[in-house]
Amino acid sequence: MKTEAKQLRDNVAKLEKEFTEAKKGLEQLVGTCKHQFGETMYDPIYTPAYTCPGDPPGTMGVDRQLPCHVPAQTENQWKRICELCGEVEYTKRVKQKTEEEPDWPQGRYTR
Repeated sequence: MKTEAKQLRDNVAKLEKEFTEAKKGLEQLVGTCKHQFGETMYDPIYTPAYTCPGDPPGTMGVDRQLPCHVPAQTENQWKRICELCGEVEYTKRVKQKTEEEPDWPQGRYTR
């Protein structure tokens, strides 16, 4: 084996070991952090519209795929970032709030 290839393989092994150790350290830091999340930010997932061209002309089998348009889609998502460790959390869940308001009958005069 060439010395250059051996050096590169040794370097890759060393970097993989360092990466694994750094990843473990980060996981431990995030796991023990007393998270202080900043402001919640709206961060939607937008998928642009596209058209599937379908099968080329001349393919007239029973399973022929015709052209199909798929509309654009926006999926609601929010994120927040811990100001101490930088952990980023995403959520698509929402709480529904209902607010009650009195409904007075119409057409009556109040004094």
